Amino acid sequence: AGGELAAAAAAAGADVLVTADGRHHHTLDAVGAHPLVIVDVAHWASEWPWLAGAADRLRAGLAARGRTVNTAVSTLVTDPWRLQVSATPRPDQSEQRDHPEQRDQQDQPEQPDHADHLSAPVHAPGARPEEGFQARSS
Repeated sequence: AGGELAAAAAAAGADVLVTADGRHHHTLDAVGAHPLVIVDVAHWASEWPWLAGAADRLRAGLAARGRTVNTAVSTLVTDPWRLQVSATPRPDQSEQRDHPEQRDQQDQPEQPDHADHLSAPVHAPGARPEEGFQARSS
């Protein structure tokens, strides 16, 4: 699925392993054991870009044999992953920040205090790739 292939990739002399299914612990072990860069691309994003070309090749290959086929490549984004960074503290963090004497004995580090929510550009669910990225806020 990804990280567990790192040893074989490193042994073959690879500098980079690109996967869309890196599992946390396999990848963590691989990063510590091999001088290899692991790129974990979103599953949907790694598959969608080549579909139109595959449809073209399929039509051309069948046409060369005197056959035809209708193809349709969906442009609906089905990737469930979203990236959002929020500076709104959980209620327990806010209370601890306001009352240092109530902090846990482990004295956990302060979270940065940001005025606004921050969010990375993401595709909205159901967006089409040609519509570009849309900023989301919470």
